[in-house]
Amino acid sequence: MEKIIKAAVDRGASDLHIKAGDVFRARIDGKLVPLTKQRLTPDQTKAIAQRLIANDDDRGRIDKLRDYDCSWGMPGIGRFRVNILRQRSSFMIVMRVIPFDVPTFESLKLPAGHPFWSHPRVLVSPHVSAVSGRFWERETALIVSNISSYLAGAPLTNLVDREAGY
Repeated sequence: MEKIIKAAVDRGASDLHIKAGDVFRARIDGKLVPLTKQRLTPDQTKAIAQRLIANDDDRGRIDKLRDYDCSWGMPGIGRFRVNILRQRSSFMIVMRVIPFDVPTFESLKLPAGHPFWSHPRVLVSPHVSAVSGRFWERETALIVSNISSYLAGAPLTNLVDREAGY
């Protein structure tokens, strides 16, 4: 599994699709591309799902799961936002590649004259993946804090740094 994932990331995949009855696929340049020739069995897909679930309790109740979100990482390769869902009594897995580096406007090939460079009201949302049950609580608190600071004329946190490119 790791070799297939590494090959997909090396080819610039944005997502990996793993489904019983189908081959490993990756979304590369907007197209789903097969990565293997052998179709996965329901048992193989379930075994992959179990490897991606870090929590022992959740792994133990995999047969009762209908939909499960988590993050997973491969040292030196990347981090992934993972969605595992049950479809007609077998599993389907979608893994979104999360780059190690925060993309800059330059790396995203945003032209120098693009309005984002000078627009006063650009909202930049975080690229995040978290296992923590308190993640959304912390994220919401940050957003509410910034809105309150903005309305009070106080400095904001997590601002775009144009000189740094993010």
